[in-house]
Amino acid sequence: MSETKQSFTQISNEVLLDERLSFKARGILALLLSRPKDWKIYVDEIVERSDMDGKHSVRTGFKELKALGYVDLVKVWNDATGKFEGTVYQLCLKNLPKISKNEANSRRKKFSHTDQFPD
Repeated sequence: MSETKQSFTQISNEVLLDERLSFKARGILALLLSRPKDWKIYVDEIVERSDMDGKHSVRTGFKELKALGYVDLVKVWNDATGKFEGTVYQLCLKNLPKISKNEANSRRKKFSHTDQFPD
């Protein structure tokens, strides 16, 4: 799905071209995929990393990712005490949509290239 390197992350087009996801959710997912596999995902930490989106916006993005099976909520228990410590999100990248090369190419063609931007 993704391969994390020191200075870049490769992300599958199947994720980036999943039209069921908003751009907000795709951005959150890209951030999650850029982190080490053992990184614990906390919404508050994602909010702190964002200069533009608040807690409600980030939570909405996570709800979208959860509804489509990209992440899941996992209960965290303290092994020593057996007490519940909270919940964290976990990436679930096994049942993602498969997009054919032809479908990916046709989706790319929806976006036109232009040398000029509107004023």
